[in-house]
Amino acid sequence: TAAVQTAKAAEATENTEHDTSTEKEEANREIEDVPEYGAREVKTSQTPDDILEDKSLPAPRLTEVDTSETGVIHLHWEKVKKASGYVIYRKIAEQDIYKMYSDIKKNTFDDVDIKPETIYYYRVRAYIQKGENKVYGQLSPIESNGYSSRVKSKY
Repeated sequence: TAAVQTAKAAEATENTEHDTSTEKEEANREIEDVPEYGAREVKTSQTPDDILEDKSLPAPRLTEVDTSETGVIHLHWEKVKKASGYVIYRKIAEQDIYKMYSDIKKNTFDDVDIKPETIYYYRVRAYIQKGENKVYGQLSPIESNGYSSRVKSKY
């Protein structure tokens, strides 16, 4: 019917409009939760929407993404008001799950543990420390301020 043909045409248009849609879907997959930085990794089905979250704590927005010839990927993002710290999640392109990579207090991060000519994806999330618990804000978008969380190492 005409309605089915229209729907198929719209779907084909959507598929050709954004070559990066698959990358964005990959980047939005589950995040692996690690109870403590440095602890043995524990795979769970926990996703960003399943953890203790405060929707009023905004997602960090990237303001700088840079790679160097010396093997460092530098990330910088806008400070989030009221944030006690930030959690960095990282995945390598061929991986399905983001892993908690670092828990830091500042709004800048240098990843020095990278391999040559490798694509990395990063997501950042602010948190507020409430006693022994962390209440997490929204997860950073795949792209913000013209910067992508997809980075290819140069060296």
